[in-house]
Amino acid sequence: MRHWKQSMMLAAAACAGLCAAGRTLAKPATDPVAAAWAEDFRHQPLVRRPKIEARYVDATRSALEVVAQDYRLALDFKGERGSRIRSLTAHGVGDMLTGDGAYLSLTTADGTSCTSLNARQPSRVNIYRRGPYTIETHWLDVPLADASGRALPIKGEVVFTSYPEKMHISVILHVTGDVEVRDAALVFNLAHGAALQRFGPSGAPGPDSAVITGDAPNRTLGALFFPAPGSASSVEVSGGKRVAVHMPLGASGAWAKGSQHTLHCAFIPVQGPSTARRLQAELHPLPASALKASSGRALGYDPVRGCYTVRTSTPGGFNHHFANPNDYETATFSIANDGLPRKVYVMHDTDVSPGSVECGILLDQRGDALPITVQISKNFAGEIEEPFYNPTDIPFSETFFPLYLKPRETRRMTSLHLYQNWGCKPLKQFSSLGAWMDYYHMSTGVTETTCYVPFNFAGLPGVSIADFRGMSQPYWSSQPQHDNVAGHSFLRYRDAGGKWRYAEYTGTTFRSTGPNWADMSMHYLMDDGSARVTADVFELPASDELRNFIRLRVDFLKDVGVYEGDLARNVLLLNAASWVQGMRYDKAAIGGSEGEPKVFDIRFDGTPTTAAEPIPSPNGYMVVYPHRQGANAFVVRGFRGRLSGKPVRPGMTVVGYGARGPMRQPGDTVLSLAPVTEATSMRAGDWIETDLFLMPYGGPAPQDPLPARKAAFDFGANAPKLTSVTLGKKVADFPTRVRLDASGKAQFTVTGGFDRIPIIVEGARSYSGLRLTCIDQGKRLVPHSQPGQKDGYQTTVLPDGTFSSVFLYQTDGKAHRFLAE
Repeated sequence: MRHWKQSMMLAAAACAGLCAAGRTLAKPATDPVAAAWAEDFRHQPLVRRPKIEARYVDATRSALEVVAQDYRLALDFKGERGSRIRSLTAHGVGDMLTGDGAYLSLTTADGTSCTSLNARQPSRVNIYRRGPYTIETHWLDVPLADASGRALPIKGEVVFTSYPEKMHISVILHVTGDVEVRDAALVFNLAHGAALQRFGPSGAPGPDSAVITGDAPNRTLGALFFPAPGSASSVEVSGGKRVAVHMPLGASGAWAKGSQHTLHCAFIPVQGPSTARRLQAELHPLPASALKASSGRALGYDPVRGCYTVRTSTPGGFNHHFANPNDYETATFSIANDGLPRKVYVMHDTDVSPGSVECGILLDQRGDALPITVQISKNFAGEIEEPFYNPTDIPFSETFFPLYLKPRETRRMTSLHLYQNWGCKPLKQFSSLGAWMDYYHMSTGVTETTCYVPFNFAGLPGVSIADFRGMSQPYWSSQPQHDNVAGHSFLRYRDAGGKWRYAEYTGTTFRSTGPNWADMSMHYLMDDGSARVTADVFELPASDELRNFIRLRVDFLKDVGVYEGDLARNVLLLNAASWVQGMRYDKAAIGGSEGEPKVFDIRFDGTPTTAAEPIPSPNGYMVVYPHRQGANAFVVRGFRGRLSGKPVRPGMTVVGYGARGPMRQPGDTVLSLAPVTEATSMRAGDWIETDLFLMPYGGPAPQDPLPARKAAFDFGANAPKLTSVTLGKKVADFPTRVRLDASGKAQFTVTGGFDRIPIIVEGARSYSGLRLTCIDQGKRLVPHSQPGQKDGYQTTVLPDGTFSSVFLYQTDGKAHRFLAE
């Protein structure tokens, strides 16, 4: 691996003088490089970005659905008909499956028929990769049983690599005891007629094969195709609607213990000429020669995963990149299209020392950062979350992005894997991480901070944040990370019947995966359907302390009774439970940005030490402390809402436990944000919205509430504000957003904040060349790149087709004037 500056071959001399700190690049009336990316840019705004999501159907975790732009897949884990694909629908078409849907089938040598429909033991899922472009779902422990329910010594695994427009499916049968097999297949019961088309010369399914289904002779609804030679041994259509994709059995059909057997296929909805052309492109992927790399290696098309692959190496993990912050792992390559218009997905992976990539960014052929969100997915080695299916816990580092290619177009670009820094500052990233459950990983460089796990519903055994690390704590000896004080969860309440209700995950909106800031929303629905919860979350690469900024909005959709009418104890908007990480707090405190805190000694008797104790709003805080791993603080910047026609204010509820209960040990505590109100119930149309941030902190013993009080001042009472705008237009105070005027300039003053803050400048006509200058006394370019380089930029596309840039400014709480141009 070489440094990006050394490995980039920047041919355009006109842009050689542009650095990320500064000079404006003069562009011709028509910029051919930007024009090549115009279609890619058109799909980047959130309102146009194709959708992909995977989620449990409800809190029982008995079923999962994949919701994509062009289709919806539903899996049953514990249904009356065992484990199966219950439905596969396309928009405007309805369910393409009927009867038993799709399932695994196996016939033993003695003729015994076994299927996953007969399974009496439930299956489950784990998601290894997730993001805005692709989700890889592993359906695990799928049994094959005979009519009596007796299961074969086989563990079924079905992998769904889902994209907005298509889905690749791999079946892996793991043999745990010797078995003689006559046939094994993935069976689809189609609601409409099916026909085989375009079989290759060998007669076996391959890249030129497809099963076409439609509800009329001239109306094709979908296609099942076979992406590689040897994907399946044969395909059988019986009764016009039952399709069996048969697995290669090996030489004799004698499956030995420890062996694995696979088949591969893929599905694409086909509705109209555009998707018909897409099917042609899928059936005829570009050859390996279409990808050429000048740094890294171009590996061509991966038919199993449905993407094109480039590969690089990195010399080390966390510690290496902490010590060498600007090592960028570089793949510079071109992709040459044929005569078909194509949307292709590119995966950039790491083969040497994988597992710790923090962020990714895509550059055009001149080296300018492109306004294209990159998906980051990884797995750390050593935790052995799936000891049967992944016994060596294979680490990986991958980034993904789509390309929209015109016929005969050749596109050139550079993909970077980033670790510690982007430019002169540590990066802030948002990625997916495979573990016991998949989760979102937010970090400042290689210093891990916040990990959200929204997919495991946050009942008593679940949390919304599984890792939460105060940067004031000492580093671990093994790597540049800190102690963990996580255990947070969003809204829960106890209904009038005494049953606790929890939030169920419905989806994520990815606004920024990095590298200058991380910004996303997570969406939930209460398990009784009574309220919708939205958590807008962002982080910035601060150097002094982690701050996780949240706007939490609760909208009640139905009338809700509350147990004993006591909202202080039974409506908990945000919680931090100590039992997840084993902290032992014995004090709680509340206060504001000034003055002395009010301190409480926590009682450990299972009853509230405080029940919705009012805290100052805005800019109040609540904290539990002390513990060597760190304290937990909530800083409430704002709090609004109405419940049953009554106003609400923020309050602190703290409970300590002296005896063991569900998920609790003696000494456990729960810190909760609760509503202070005269209301005794919630009505349809009620709402609560709060702006707050979560801040763990450590520091020397004895701990006290003063860091929380300082934070309430720095990003509460003295939060960043646009106090004047003389050119351009104010969009928002914090995150600070300003829009350029018609001449391409903005002049403004930002007051407040502490450490690094983002300044987002919107409305640029180009994605490169924008600069930000501090004009307090003279002019001083706001630095973000390494000297003489073009790194450090982050740009995005706005819905109107203009561009925004994220600058990071090291502020001191005072007023500073800026010029963007």
